[in-house]
Amino acid sequence: MLRQQQSAEREKIIAHVMGGFVSELRLIDPIDLVTFLRLDLISNLSDIIKSAAELHFAPEFIVMGQGGDATVDWSEPLAIDLDLVMQPAGATVNFTLRMLSDAAEVRLAYISFDHPSDDPEQNTHFLRQAISKYTLAPKRARYVS
Repeated sequence: MLRQQQSAEREKIIAHVMGGFVSELRLIDPIDLVTFLRLDLISNLSDIIKSAAELHFAPEFIVMGQGGDATVDWSEPLAIDLDLVMQPAGATVNFTLRMLSDAAEVRLAYISFDHPSDDPEQNTHFLRQAISKYTLAPKRARYVS
């Protein structure tokens, strides 16, 4: 697939809001995620995605896409790829979340804008604004002495 010039900036926008969500996914034993992927148990993965997302995003903002993949090899580190769909009003974002032992990456597959602008920068700005409306503010811990 030919990457567009805006892809890197849009991946950064998506990655910026994924931190807490990825932390929630990391609470799942990796072997469970690998098993669900290998046995094509996408509904199990959908439930996990939904549970992890509800703490950080508005309902149904991030859902499981078509599946994913896992690299489990003696010669390579573990990598789990999850195809996800982000659904802010006015756009649909298909991307892959790659989780490694010490990092996570976002790889944009496709964005569909309901009313795209001819200016790619305006579309990127729209995406940033749309995503921010679905991200829940982190809950602050209360300390009582």
